[in-house]
Amino acid sequence: MLFDYFAAPDDATALDAFEEGPEAVGLATLPTKGVEPAVLLGRAEALLRDLPYETVAAQPRQAGLLSDPEDGAVFLLTVTDELRDAIRTAGRERLADVAAEWARAEEFHVGADADELASWLGRLGELADPGLRLYCRIVV
Repeated sequence: MLFDYFAAPDDATALDAFEEGPEAVGLATLPTKGVEPAVLLGRAEALLRDLPYETVAAQPRQAGLLSDPEDGAVFLLTVTDELRDAIRTAGRERLADVAAEWARAEEFHVGADADELASWLGRLGELADPGLRLYCRIVV
């Protein structure tokens, strides 16, 4: 699976970018493999915000499906505004601390490199403008 994280001003704009892909319509995008928005990114948000995962998972925009599930092998999910704000304001040291613990999440199965995850979180933070919302386009 491929995951394209991107920022857009609102859900309507994100849905407009859904078919062609966010990069194709000029939206800043962070393409990645292996970091899905529901559980893994939710675990990172829980660590970043010092909350239980269950609290993060219960938020209405946490991996909320925007696209029609009948669209086939491409889906559009929301990312919480709380994660956007937390990641935007976190410093490099905080992201490194979060990544060190996040790398041990069992959902990574074979483990993950904490330095790579810290770098990835930093790049996601570059998309986290307070006037924009974050989304994830998944291609199965």
